[in-house]
Amino acid sequence: MAPMSFGLPVHLSIRLEDTPWQSDPTCAGDFYRSLGVAIVAWGRLEGHVVATLMQVRQLPGTTILPGEFPVSWRRKAKTWRRAFREMPILSNLRGHAEQIMTEIMNEIQTRHFLSHTMWREITDAPEMSANAVTMKPEDADASDNAILSEMRVTIGDLALTTAAANRLNYELGFVSAPIADLRPTPPGARII
Repeated sequence: MAPMSFGLPVHLSIRLEDTPWQSDPTCAGDFYRSLGVAIVAWGRLEGHVVATLMQVRQLPGTTILPGEFPVSWRRKAKTWRRAFREMPILSNLRGHAEQIMTEIMNEIQTRHFLSHTMWREITDAPEMSANAVTMKPEDADASDNAILSEMRVTIGDLALTTAAANRLNYELGFVSAPIADLRPTPPGARII
């Protein structure tokens, strides 16, 4: 997914199209399927991270996650690192846990891109792909100014994205499984 640069000024057109669209190539379903699989793979990884943080919250003597639960990825990563740095019960998992979170954060922009892009036309030549326009704040903390970028996303890009999310989800199991063994199951608790 290589970004295309926009010269200023930019005229952004909005087209009202159903999905799938009548101008889609006959094999566009393959692209939609690949996009859906990539989004689901990232959703499963995110769910795994959240479940792991919830398990950490239930460990005896934890003070890391009182009150509100982190929603943004930046806050999840900060809480994650703090937990593995400050909780003695997690010290033997720290190196792997920090490595996994670093890798997730290195890939997280792809997840944001897939979830929050304005998808444009799908073409089947030379490879099944779609143009996608994203809008990011110029300054992540305070700006109302946006930076637009357009990328061509191929079905191969989506396969790589899915593979990355699946690999990270698998690797996360080497952190989450031992944590599950550290916490006692409350009497009468439902296992989900």
